Amino acid sequence: NTPSASEELQLSGQGRRKLLAIPPDVNGYTGRLIRNVSSAGKTLLYVVPLQQDLDLTPLPSDAAEFQTMPKASCQVCKESMPLHILALHVNNCVKSQSTEEEDEVNLCYIDMKECPICVCCFPVNEIAQHASLCGERFVQILYILNTFSYVYIGFLFKIFNEADVLQWLSSQVDTSKNFRICITRNDLVQRGFIQWQRQKKASPVNKLHVTFIGEAGIDTGALKMMHGIETRLFEGSGKKGKSPVYSISDLESSFYRTAGEVFSVSLAQGGPPPCFLRSWCYHFLATGNFDILQLTKDDVDDTEYRSLIEKVSYLTEDIVSCGYTGLVKLDKRDSIIRSIVVYATVRLTPMLQQIRNGMKIYNLLEVIGRHESLCSNLFVPSDENDDTPDADYIMSILEPELSERGSPRHAKENAIINFFQDFLENLETSGLCPIMQWLTGQRHKPCLPSERASFKIHVRFEHQCKDTMPGHYICYPLVSACTNTIIFPVAHMNSYTEFTEFMTTAVTMGRDFSRV
Repeated sequence: NTPSASEELQLSGQGRRKLLAIPPDVNGYTGRLIRNVSSAGKTLLYVVPLQQDLDLTPLPSDAAEFQTMPKASCQVCKESMPLHILALHVNNCVKSQSTEEEDEVNLCYIDMKECPICVCCFPVNEIAQHASLCGERFVQILYILNTFSYVYIGFLFKIFNEADVLQWLSSQVDTSKNFRICITRNDLVQRGFIQWQRQKKASPVNKLHVTFIGEAGIDTGALKMMHGIETRLFEGSGKKGKSPVYSISDLESSFYRTAGEVFSVSLAQGGPPPCFLRSWCYHFLATGNFDILQLTKDDVDDTEYRSLIEKVSYLTEDIVSCGYTGLVKLDKRDSIIRSIVVYATVRLTPMLQQIRNGMKIYNLLEVIGRHESLCSNLFVPSDENDDTPDADYIMSILEPELSERGSPRHAKENAIINFFQDFLENLETSGLCPIMQWLTGQRHKPCLPSERASFKIHVRFEHQCKDTMPGHYICYPLVSACTNTIIFPVAHMNSYTEFTEFMTTAVTMGRDFSRV
């Protein structure tokens, strides 16, 4: 028989010396303990396995030993696993998917090469460009911040769509602390910016928690400030985007920098995207410059200079003050307009530069710089943007708890659902964002496809309010935005007129987080 490890060690000493076990201290085998028992390294120590046969089978990615380790999701199979397993998994995952798809279409993953740094596969025509940047993008840097640490994960995979961008940004949120903001709803943007800048115990890289003073609820998503930022710091029609307001006071208060930080936090923590910028403004945020030759008079949003362009035929002295030094003649009209356009846009670069500085959180600038066209829909409005809810979308995510089919209660509940649909369709022209925010706490559709699939509004019906509260004459719908639940008082909504009256009052007066 093969002797055990301890018997082999005894034979090596010819049985003349007895092996003594060294008990570990409370912290295990430390350097100090080993130095003491070995007489500063003069005594020979033996490492003895505690069992004869060691199980070397790799642990699965969901093993309990890996629960506290940093994780990331595979971009192919979307499975979450520890970082040290992910590098090995990626190669096998890509190869297995390639094999399966080749059996069907024999087209995918043809001429792929493996990067020796990140062990990811890329097309042959892209591997050279990737390899030149991989040393910068595929890094794992350990940051020690006061009493905690977190692992910053670089670009593990090539980003293919907006969902990958949002997923990567969400993985950069540091959940070891909470970035707490406590404000009132009055003057939300002004007070929100001030409190945002005053926080010392945490930073915007942490999970954002917003408390409205005097209300029970806590907003765990991005601040409901995006709409306020759009109307306070930007101007324009909105159809083709807006440009920053020229405000020296807001610039000196660093409000534009805070707005850039809110943009990053909103994208990373499930908030609405800042999809209201003009294309030239977004190009400046992505690259740090813009092409003046591509600007037109339609890119000017300042009302004063738009009016000046319309009155350019009068050749007033205001035109000369904008920087035009040529001879003022009617045949020079295009040059004069060009001078106004350049002046009105170039003077906004300090505001845009301050926004860029704020967007350095989560390395958002690096993301949009490398994927400018891919991230465009998150900042520039277009026909493809569909984050604004309409009546059909809200009705599609309803999950009503209906009574038994054929019962009188079931008939009343169906009538109320029909009233609700008519109510939404009648308000659709004026916008349903306030209704969406009242129901769910957010004005927009969820950005990530995975969140959209599970995003529902639960509908319940109260049939016994007159029994539980005798003598009352009116009830309003109750909403819990934390759980996306609305309760309709059936006894007080017998007609569409009553439904409209009670719903309008509830939406108008029930914006506070009074129910959790």
